[in-house]
Amino acid sequence: MRAKCEKGDPVCRCCGESIETLEHMFFMCSNARAIWKAAPLSWEGLEVFNKSFWHWWEELRGATGRDTVVDKVVLEWNEYQLAQDAGIVEEGNSAGKVGATRGWEKPQDNWIKINTDAALNMKRGKAGWGIVARDRHERVIRSWACPTTCCADAKVEEALVIREAMGLARREGWRKVEFESDCKLVVDKINAYEEESSIAIILADIWSLRTKFDKCCFSFTRGSNNSVSHQLAKFAIDLKDIAEWKCDFPAWLLELAQADLKEDRL
Repeated sequence: MRAKCEKGDPVCRCCGESIETLEHMFFMCSNARAIWKAAPLSWEGLEVFNKSFWHWWEELRGATGRDTVVDKVVLEWNEYQLAQDAGIVEEGNSAGKVGATRGWEKPQDNWIKINTDAALNMKRGKAGWGIVARDRHERVIRSWACPTTCCADAKVEEALVIREAMGLARREGWRKVEFESDCKLVVDKINAYEEESSIAIILADIWSLRTKFDKCCFSFTRGSNNSVSHQLAKFAIDLKDIAEWKCDFPAWLLELAQADLKEDRL
């Protein structure tokens, strides 16, 4: 503020320790650090820019596109607030974990659990979908990396990959399936049969497909418990055709599947 209007105290009012620059206010202040640590946001590969706000912002925009940045922030912050309202944010947890699930949880007997995620690259105008199916014994039984020819906003892509996973599950003949996503807003819309204009057609398809299974449910999990489908989604962006694994799985995929099971994984 002092740099803009030459009035006021130049020292940060939050911590009282350093001059209040943009970089200090957003990254270096002890209060800012605490907020970043608790917030459900992470900017992979961008931490090196935290000493220059504008370099950080331009790199973020260049990596994902301005609209995607805004969509992702709003989407994840809304999820965080919903978790707080539901009373599932653990107090005293320095990582700000959501306590809905701690580690990937196995499905019920005779059920299959399918985890989904979407990755976006607005700069290239592409998205990727990751889908992984596991059984009661925590074994990976199928996985898919699905590239797309266009890129919508985060909420639309998350809904689309759930619909795609339902179609794949029907193709495999699975009759009791739990679909799990780290997009709470979409999961809540599905479970509440609540319309949302931007994904109305997709939701209608999902509700219709739901009736094709003997039993079918939708659940939310933290992104930290969804790393297999997340990496598959990122991998899919660079593909031309769908990649499917049935028996032999890449070592990195199996390692991530094991990491998902760990309760202490951040």
